[in-house]
Amino acid sequence: MAELDAATTTSEPAAPPPGTTVLPGGGIVTHTDGSPPALDWRASLPPELQGEKTLESFKDVSALAKSWIETKRMVGKGSDYPGADARPEAVAEYRKRAGVPAAPTQYDLKLPEPPAGSGMTWGPQLPGFLQAMHAAHARPEHVQAALDYYAKYAAGQWDQWRNRQAESEQQDLSEAIAELEKKWGPRDGPMWQHYQGRAEAAIRTLMADAPGHDVQRILETANDPEVAHAFSLLADSLLERGFLGADEMPAAMGVADAQARADAMRDAAKKDPQHPLVNPRHPEHEKVYRQFVEYNAVAAGPRGRDVVAEVRR
Repeated sequence: MAELDAATTTSEPAAPPPGTTVLPGGGIVTHTDGSPPALDWRASLPPELQGEKTLESFKDVSALAKSWIETKRMVGKGSDYPGADARPEAVAEYRKRAGVPAAPTQYDLKLPEPPAGSGMTWGPQLPGFLQAMHAAHARPEHVQAALDYYAKYAAGQWDQWRNRQAESEQQDLSEAIAELEKKWGPRDGPMWQHYQGRAEAAIRTLMADAPGHDVQRILETANDPEVAHAFSLLADSLLERGFLGADEMPAAMGVADAQARADAMRDAAKKDPQHPLVNPRHPEHEKVYRQFVEYNAVAAGPRGRDVVAEVRR
């Protein structure tokens, strides 16, 4: 057991520096060419420090002391943050030691990508931001971290706004469809398709000379029920003024389709006493009634159209 304790508690002494010899008392002597050995200043240190590599560059204790004092002085200066009344040369010295650029325009940064679709750019606000950070003596990595955080925050805010906007638009669309279904019947039903066709006829008439891609772009806007409603009303005006012929309207439908639309309008009127077809006081009574007659005329075939034309005359 004594042998085991000795083995575990005994450690190898530190190796002496090259070119030196350890005296019996533990001191280090340095040999010179042919001269008697001179006592090294490290001989007065504990044995475990005598072989420290970092001490080899100091020729004596005085050199070590001077190095230590200079190190402490530099550490103190490094944490000496310049106050508001600091001289310009003191500020410049601090920034040089701390790694702060000499001017705001000298920050080497990687600008994060703004949120896609937000229209945000770094141009307008970046110079003022860098000026403020430089005035606070911020290092480049601190400025980069601030930019990265702001970009992440802005992206989150943009996503929240876009989601709220989409929800609002969806709600507006649902309300518009529900309101228009009171006049046109169920969406994608025969009456709805009829008025949608009228809207497209009005667009094609108004944009007859426009390039095809422009016409298509406006036609796509008619997928919005409020836009389709507006163009459908415009079609009535174009028809009354002769800019749009009856044969150009979606009345060029088949007999079965016309009959289905007339039946749908009649069924809707049976369920709703205030339906414009049966309510003379309704502001759209005349128009809806005329359309109902038109449907029935188309369903009756050529003779039915002639009868309607004679009545109109």
